Amino acid sequence: MASRFQAETGYVAADDDPVWVTARGRRRALTYDAWRAVFARVNARLGANWTPHDLRHTACVRMLDGGMAVHKVQEIMGHAHLATTQRYIRPRLDELISAQREVQGRPAPTRPGPGVYDQQDLDDLLGVRR
Repeated sequence: MASRFQAETGYVAADDDPVWVTARGRRRALTYDAWRAVFARVNARLGANWTPHDLRHTACVRMLDGGMAVHKVQEIMGHAHLATTQRYIRPRLDELISAQREVQGRPAPTRPGPGVYDQQDLDDLLGVRR
């Protein structure tokens, strides 16, 4: 499905071309400032406060939620440290359900009842003098 921009301009990015380009003048990759201007116009119309970084955040979360390996997402996002990418990891619902079912299937831990320990051993352990 072509975007509105593609339909109006006929532009389709080749392998080495930028995906998002300026609509005015010579076609060139959109700069960060150009992206912010686009967002400012859209935010004004919608009464929103989105930023280009919000899209970046969403892309990172969706890649990780989709099961992409964290080191691959790190490379795509250009994070220098894996810990930066790991901040975007959220537990998936199916993983949470599986973990809960595993816990429910385990027997409850046993705790010793009264009279199991020798009172003198407990007094020595706790430093009780009689």
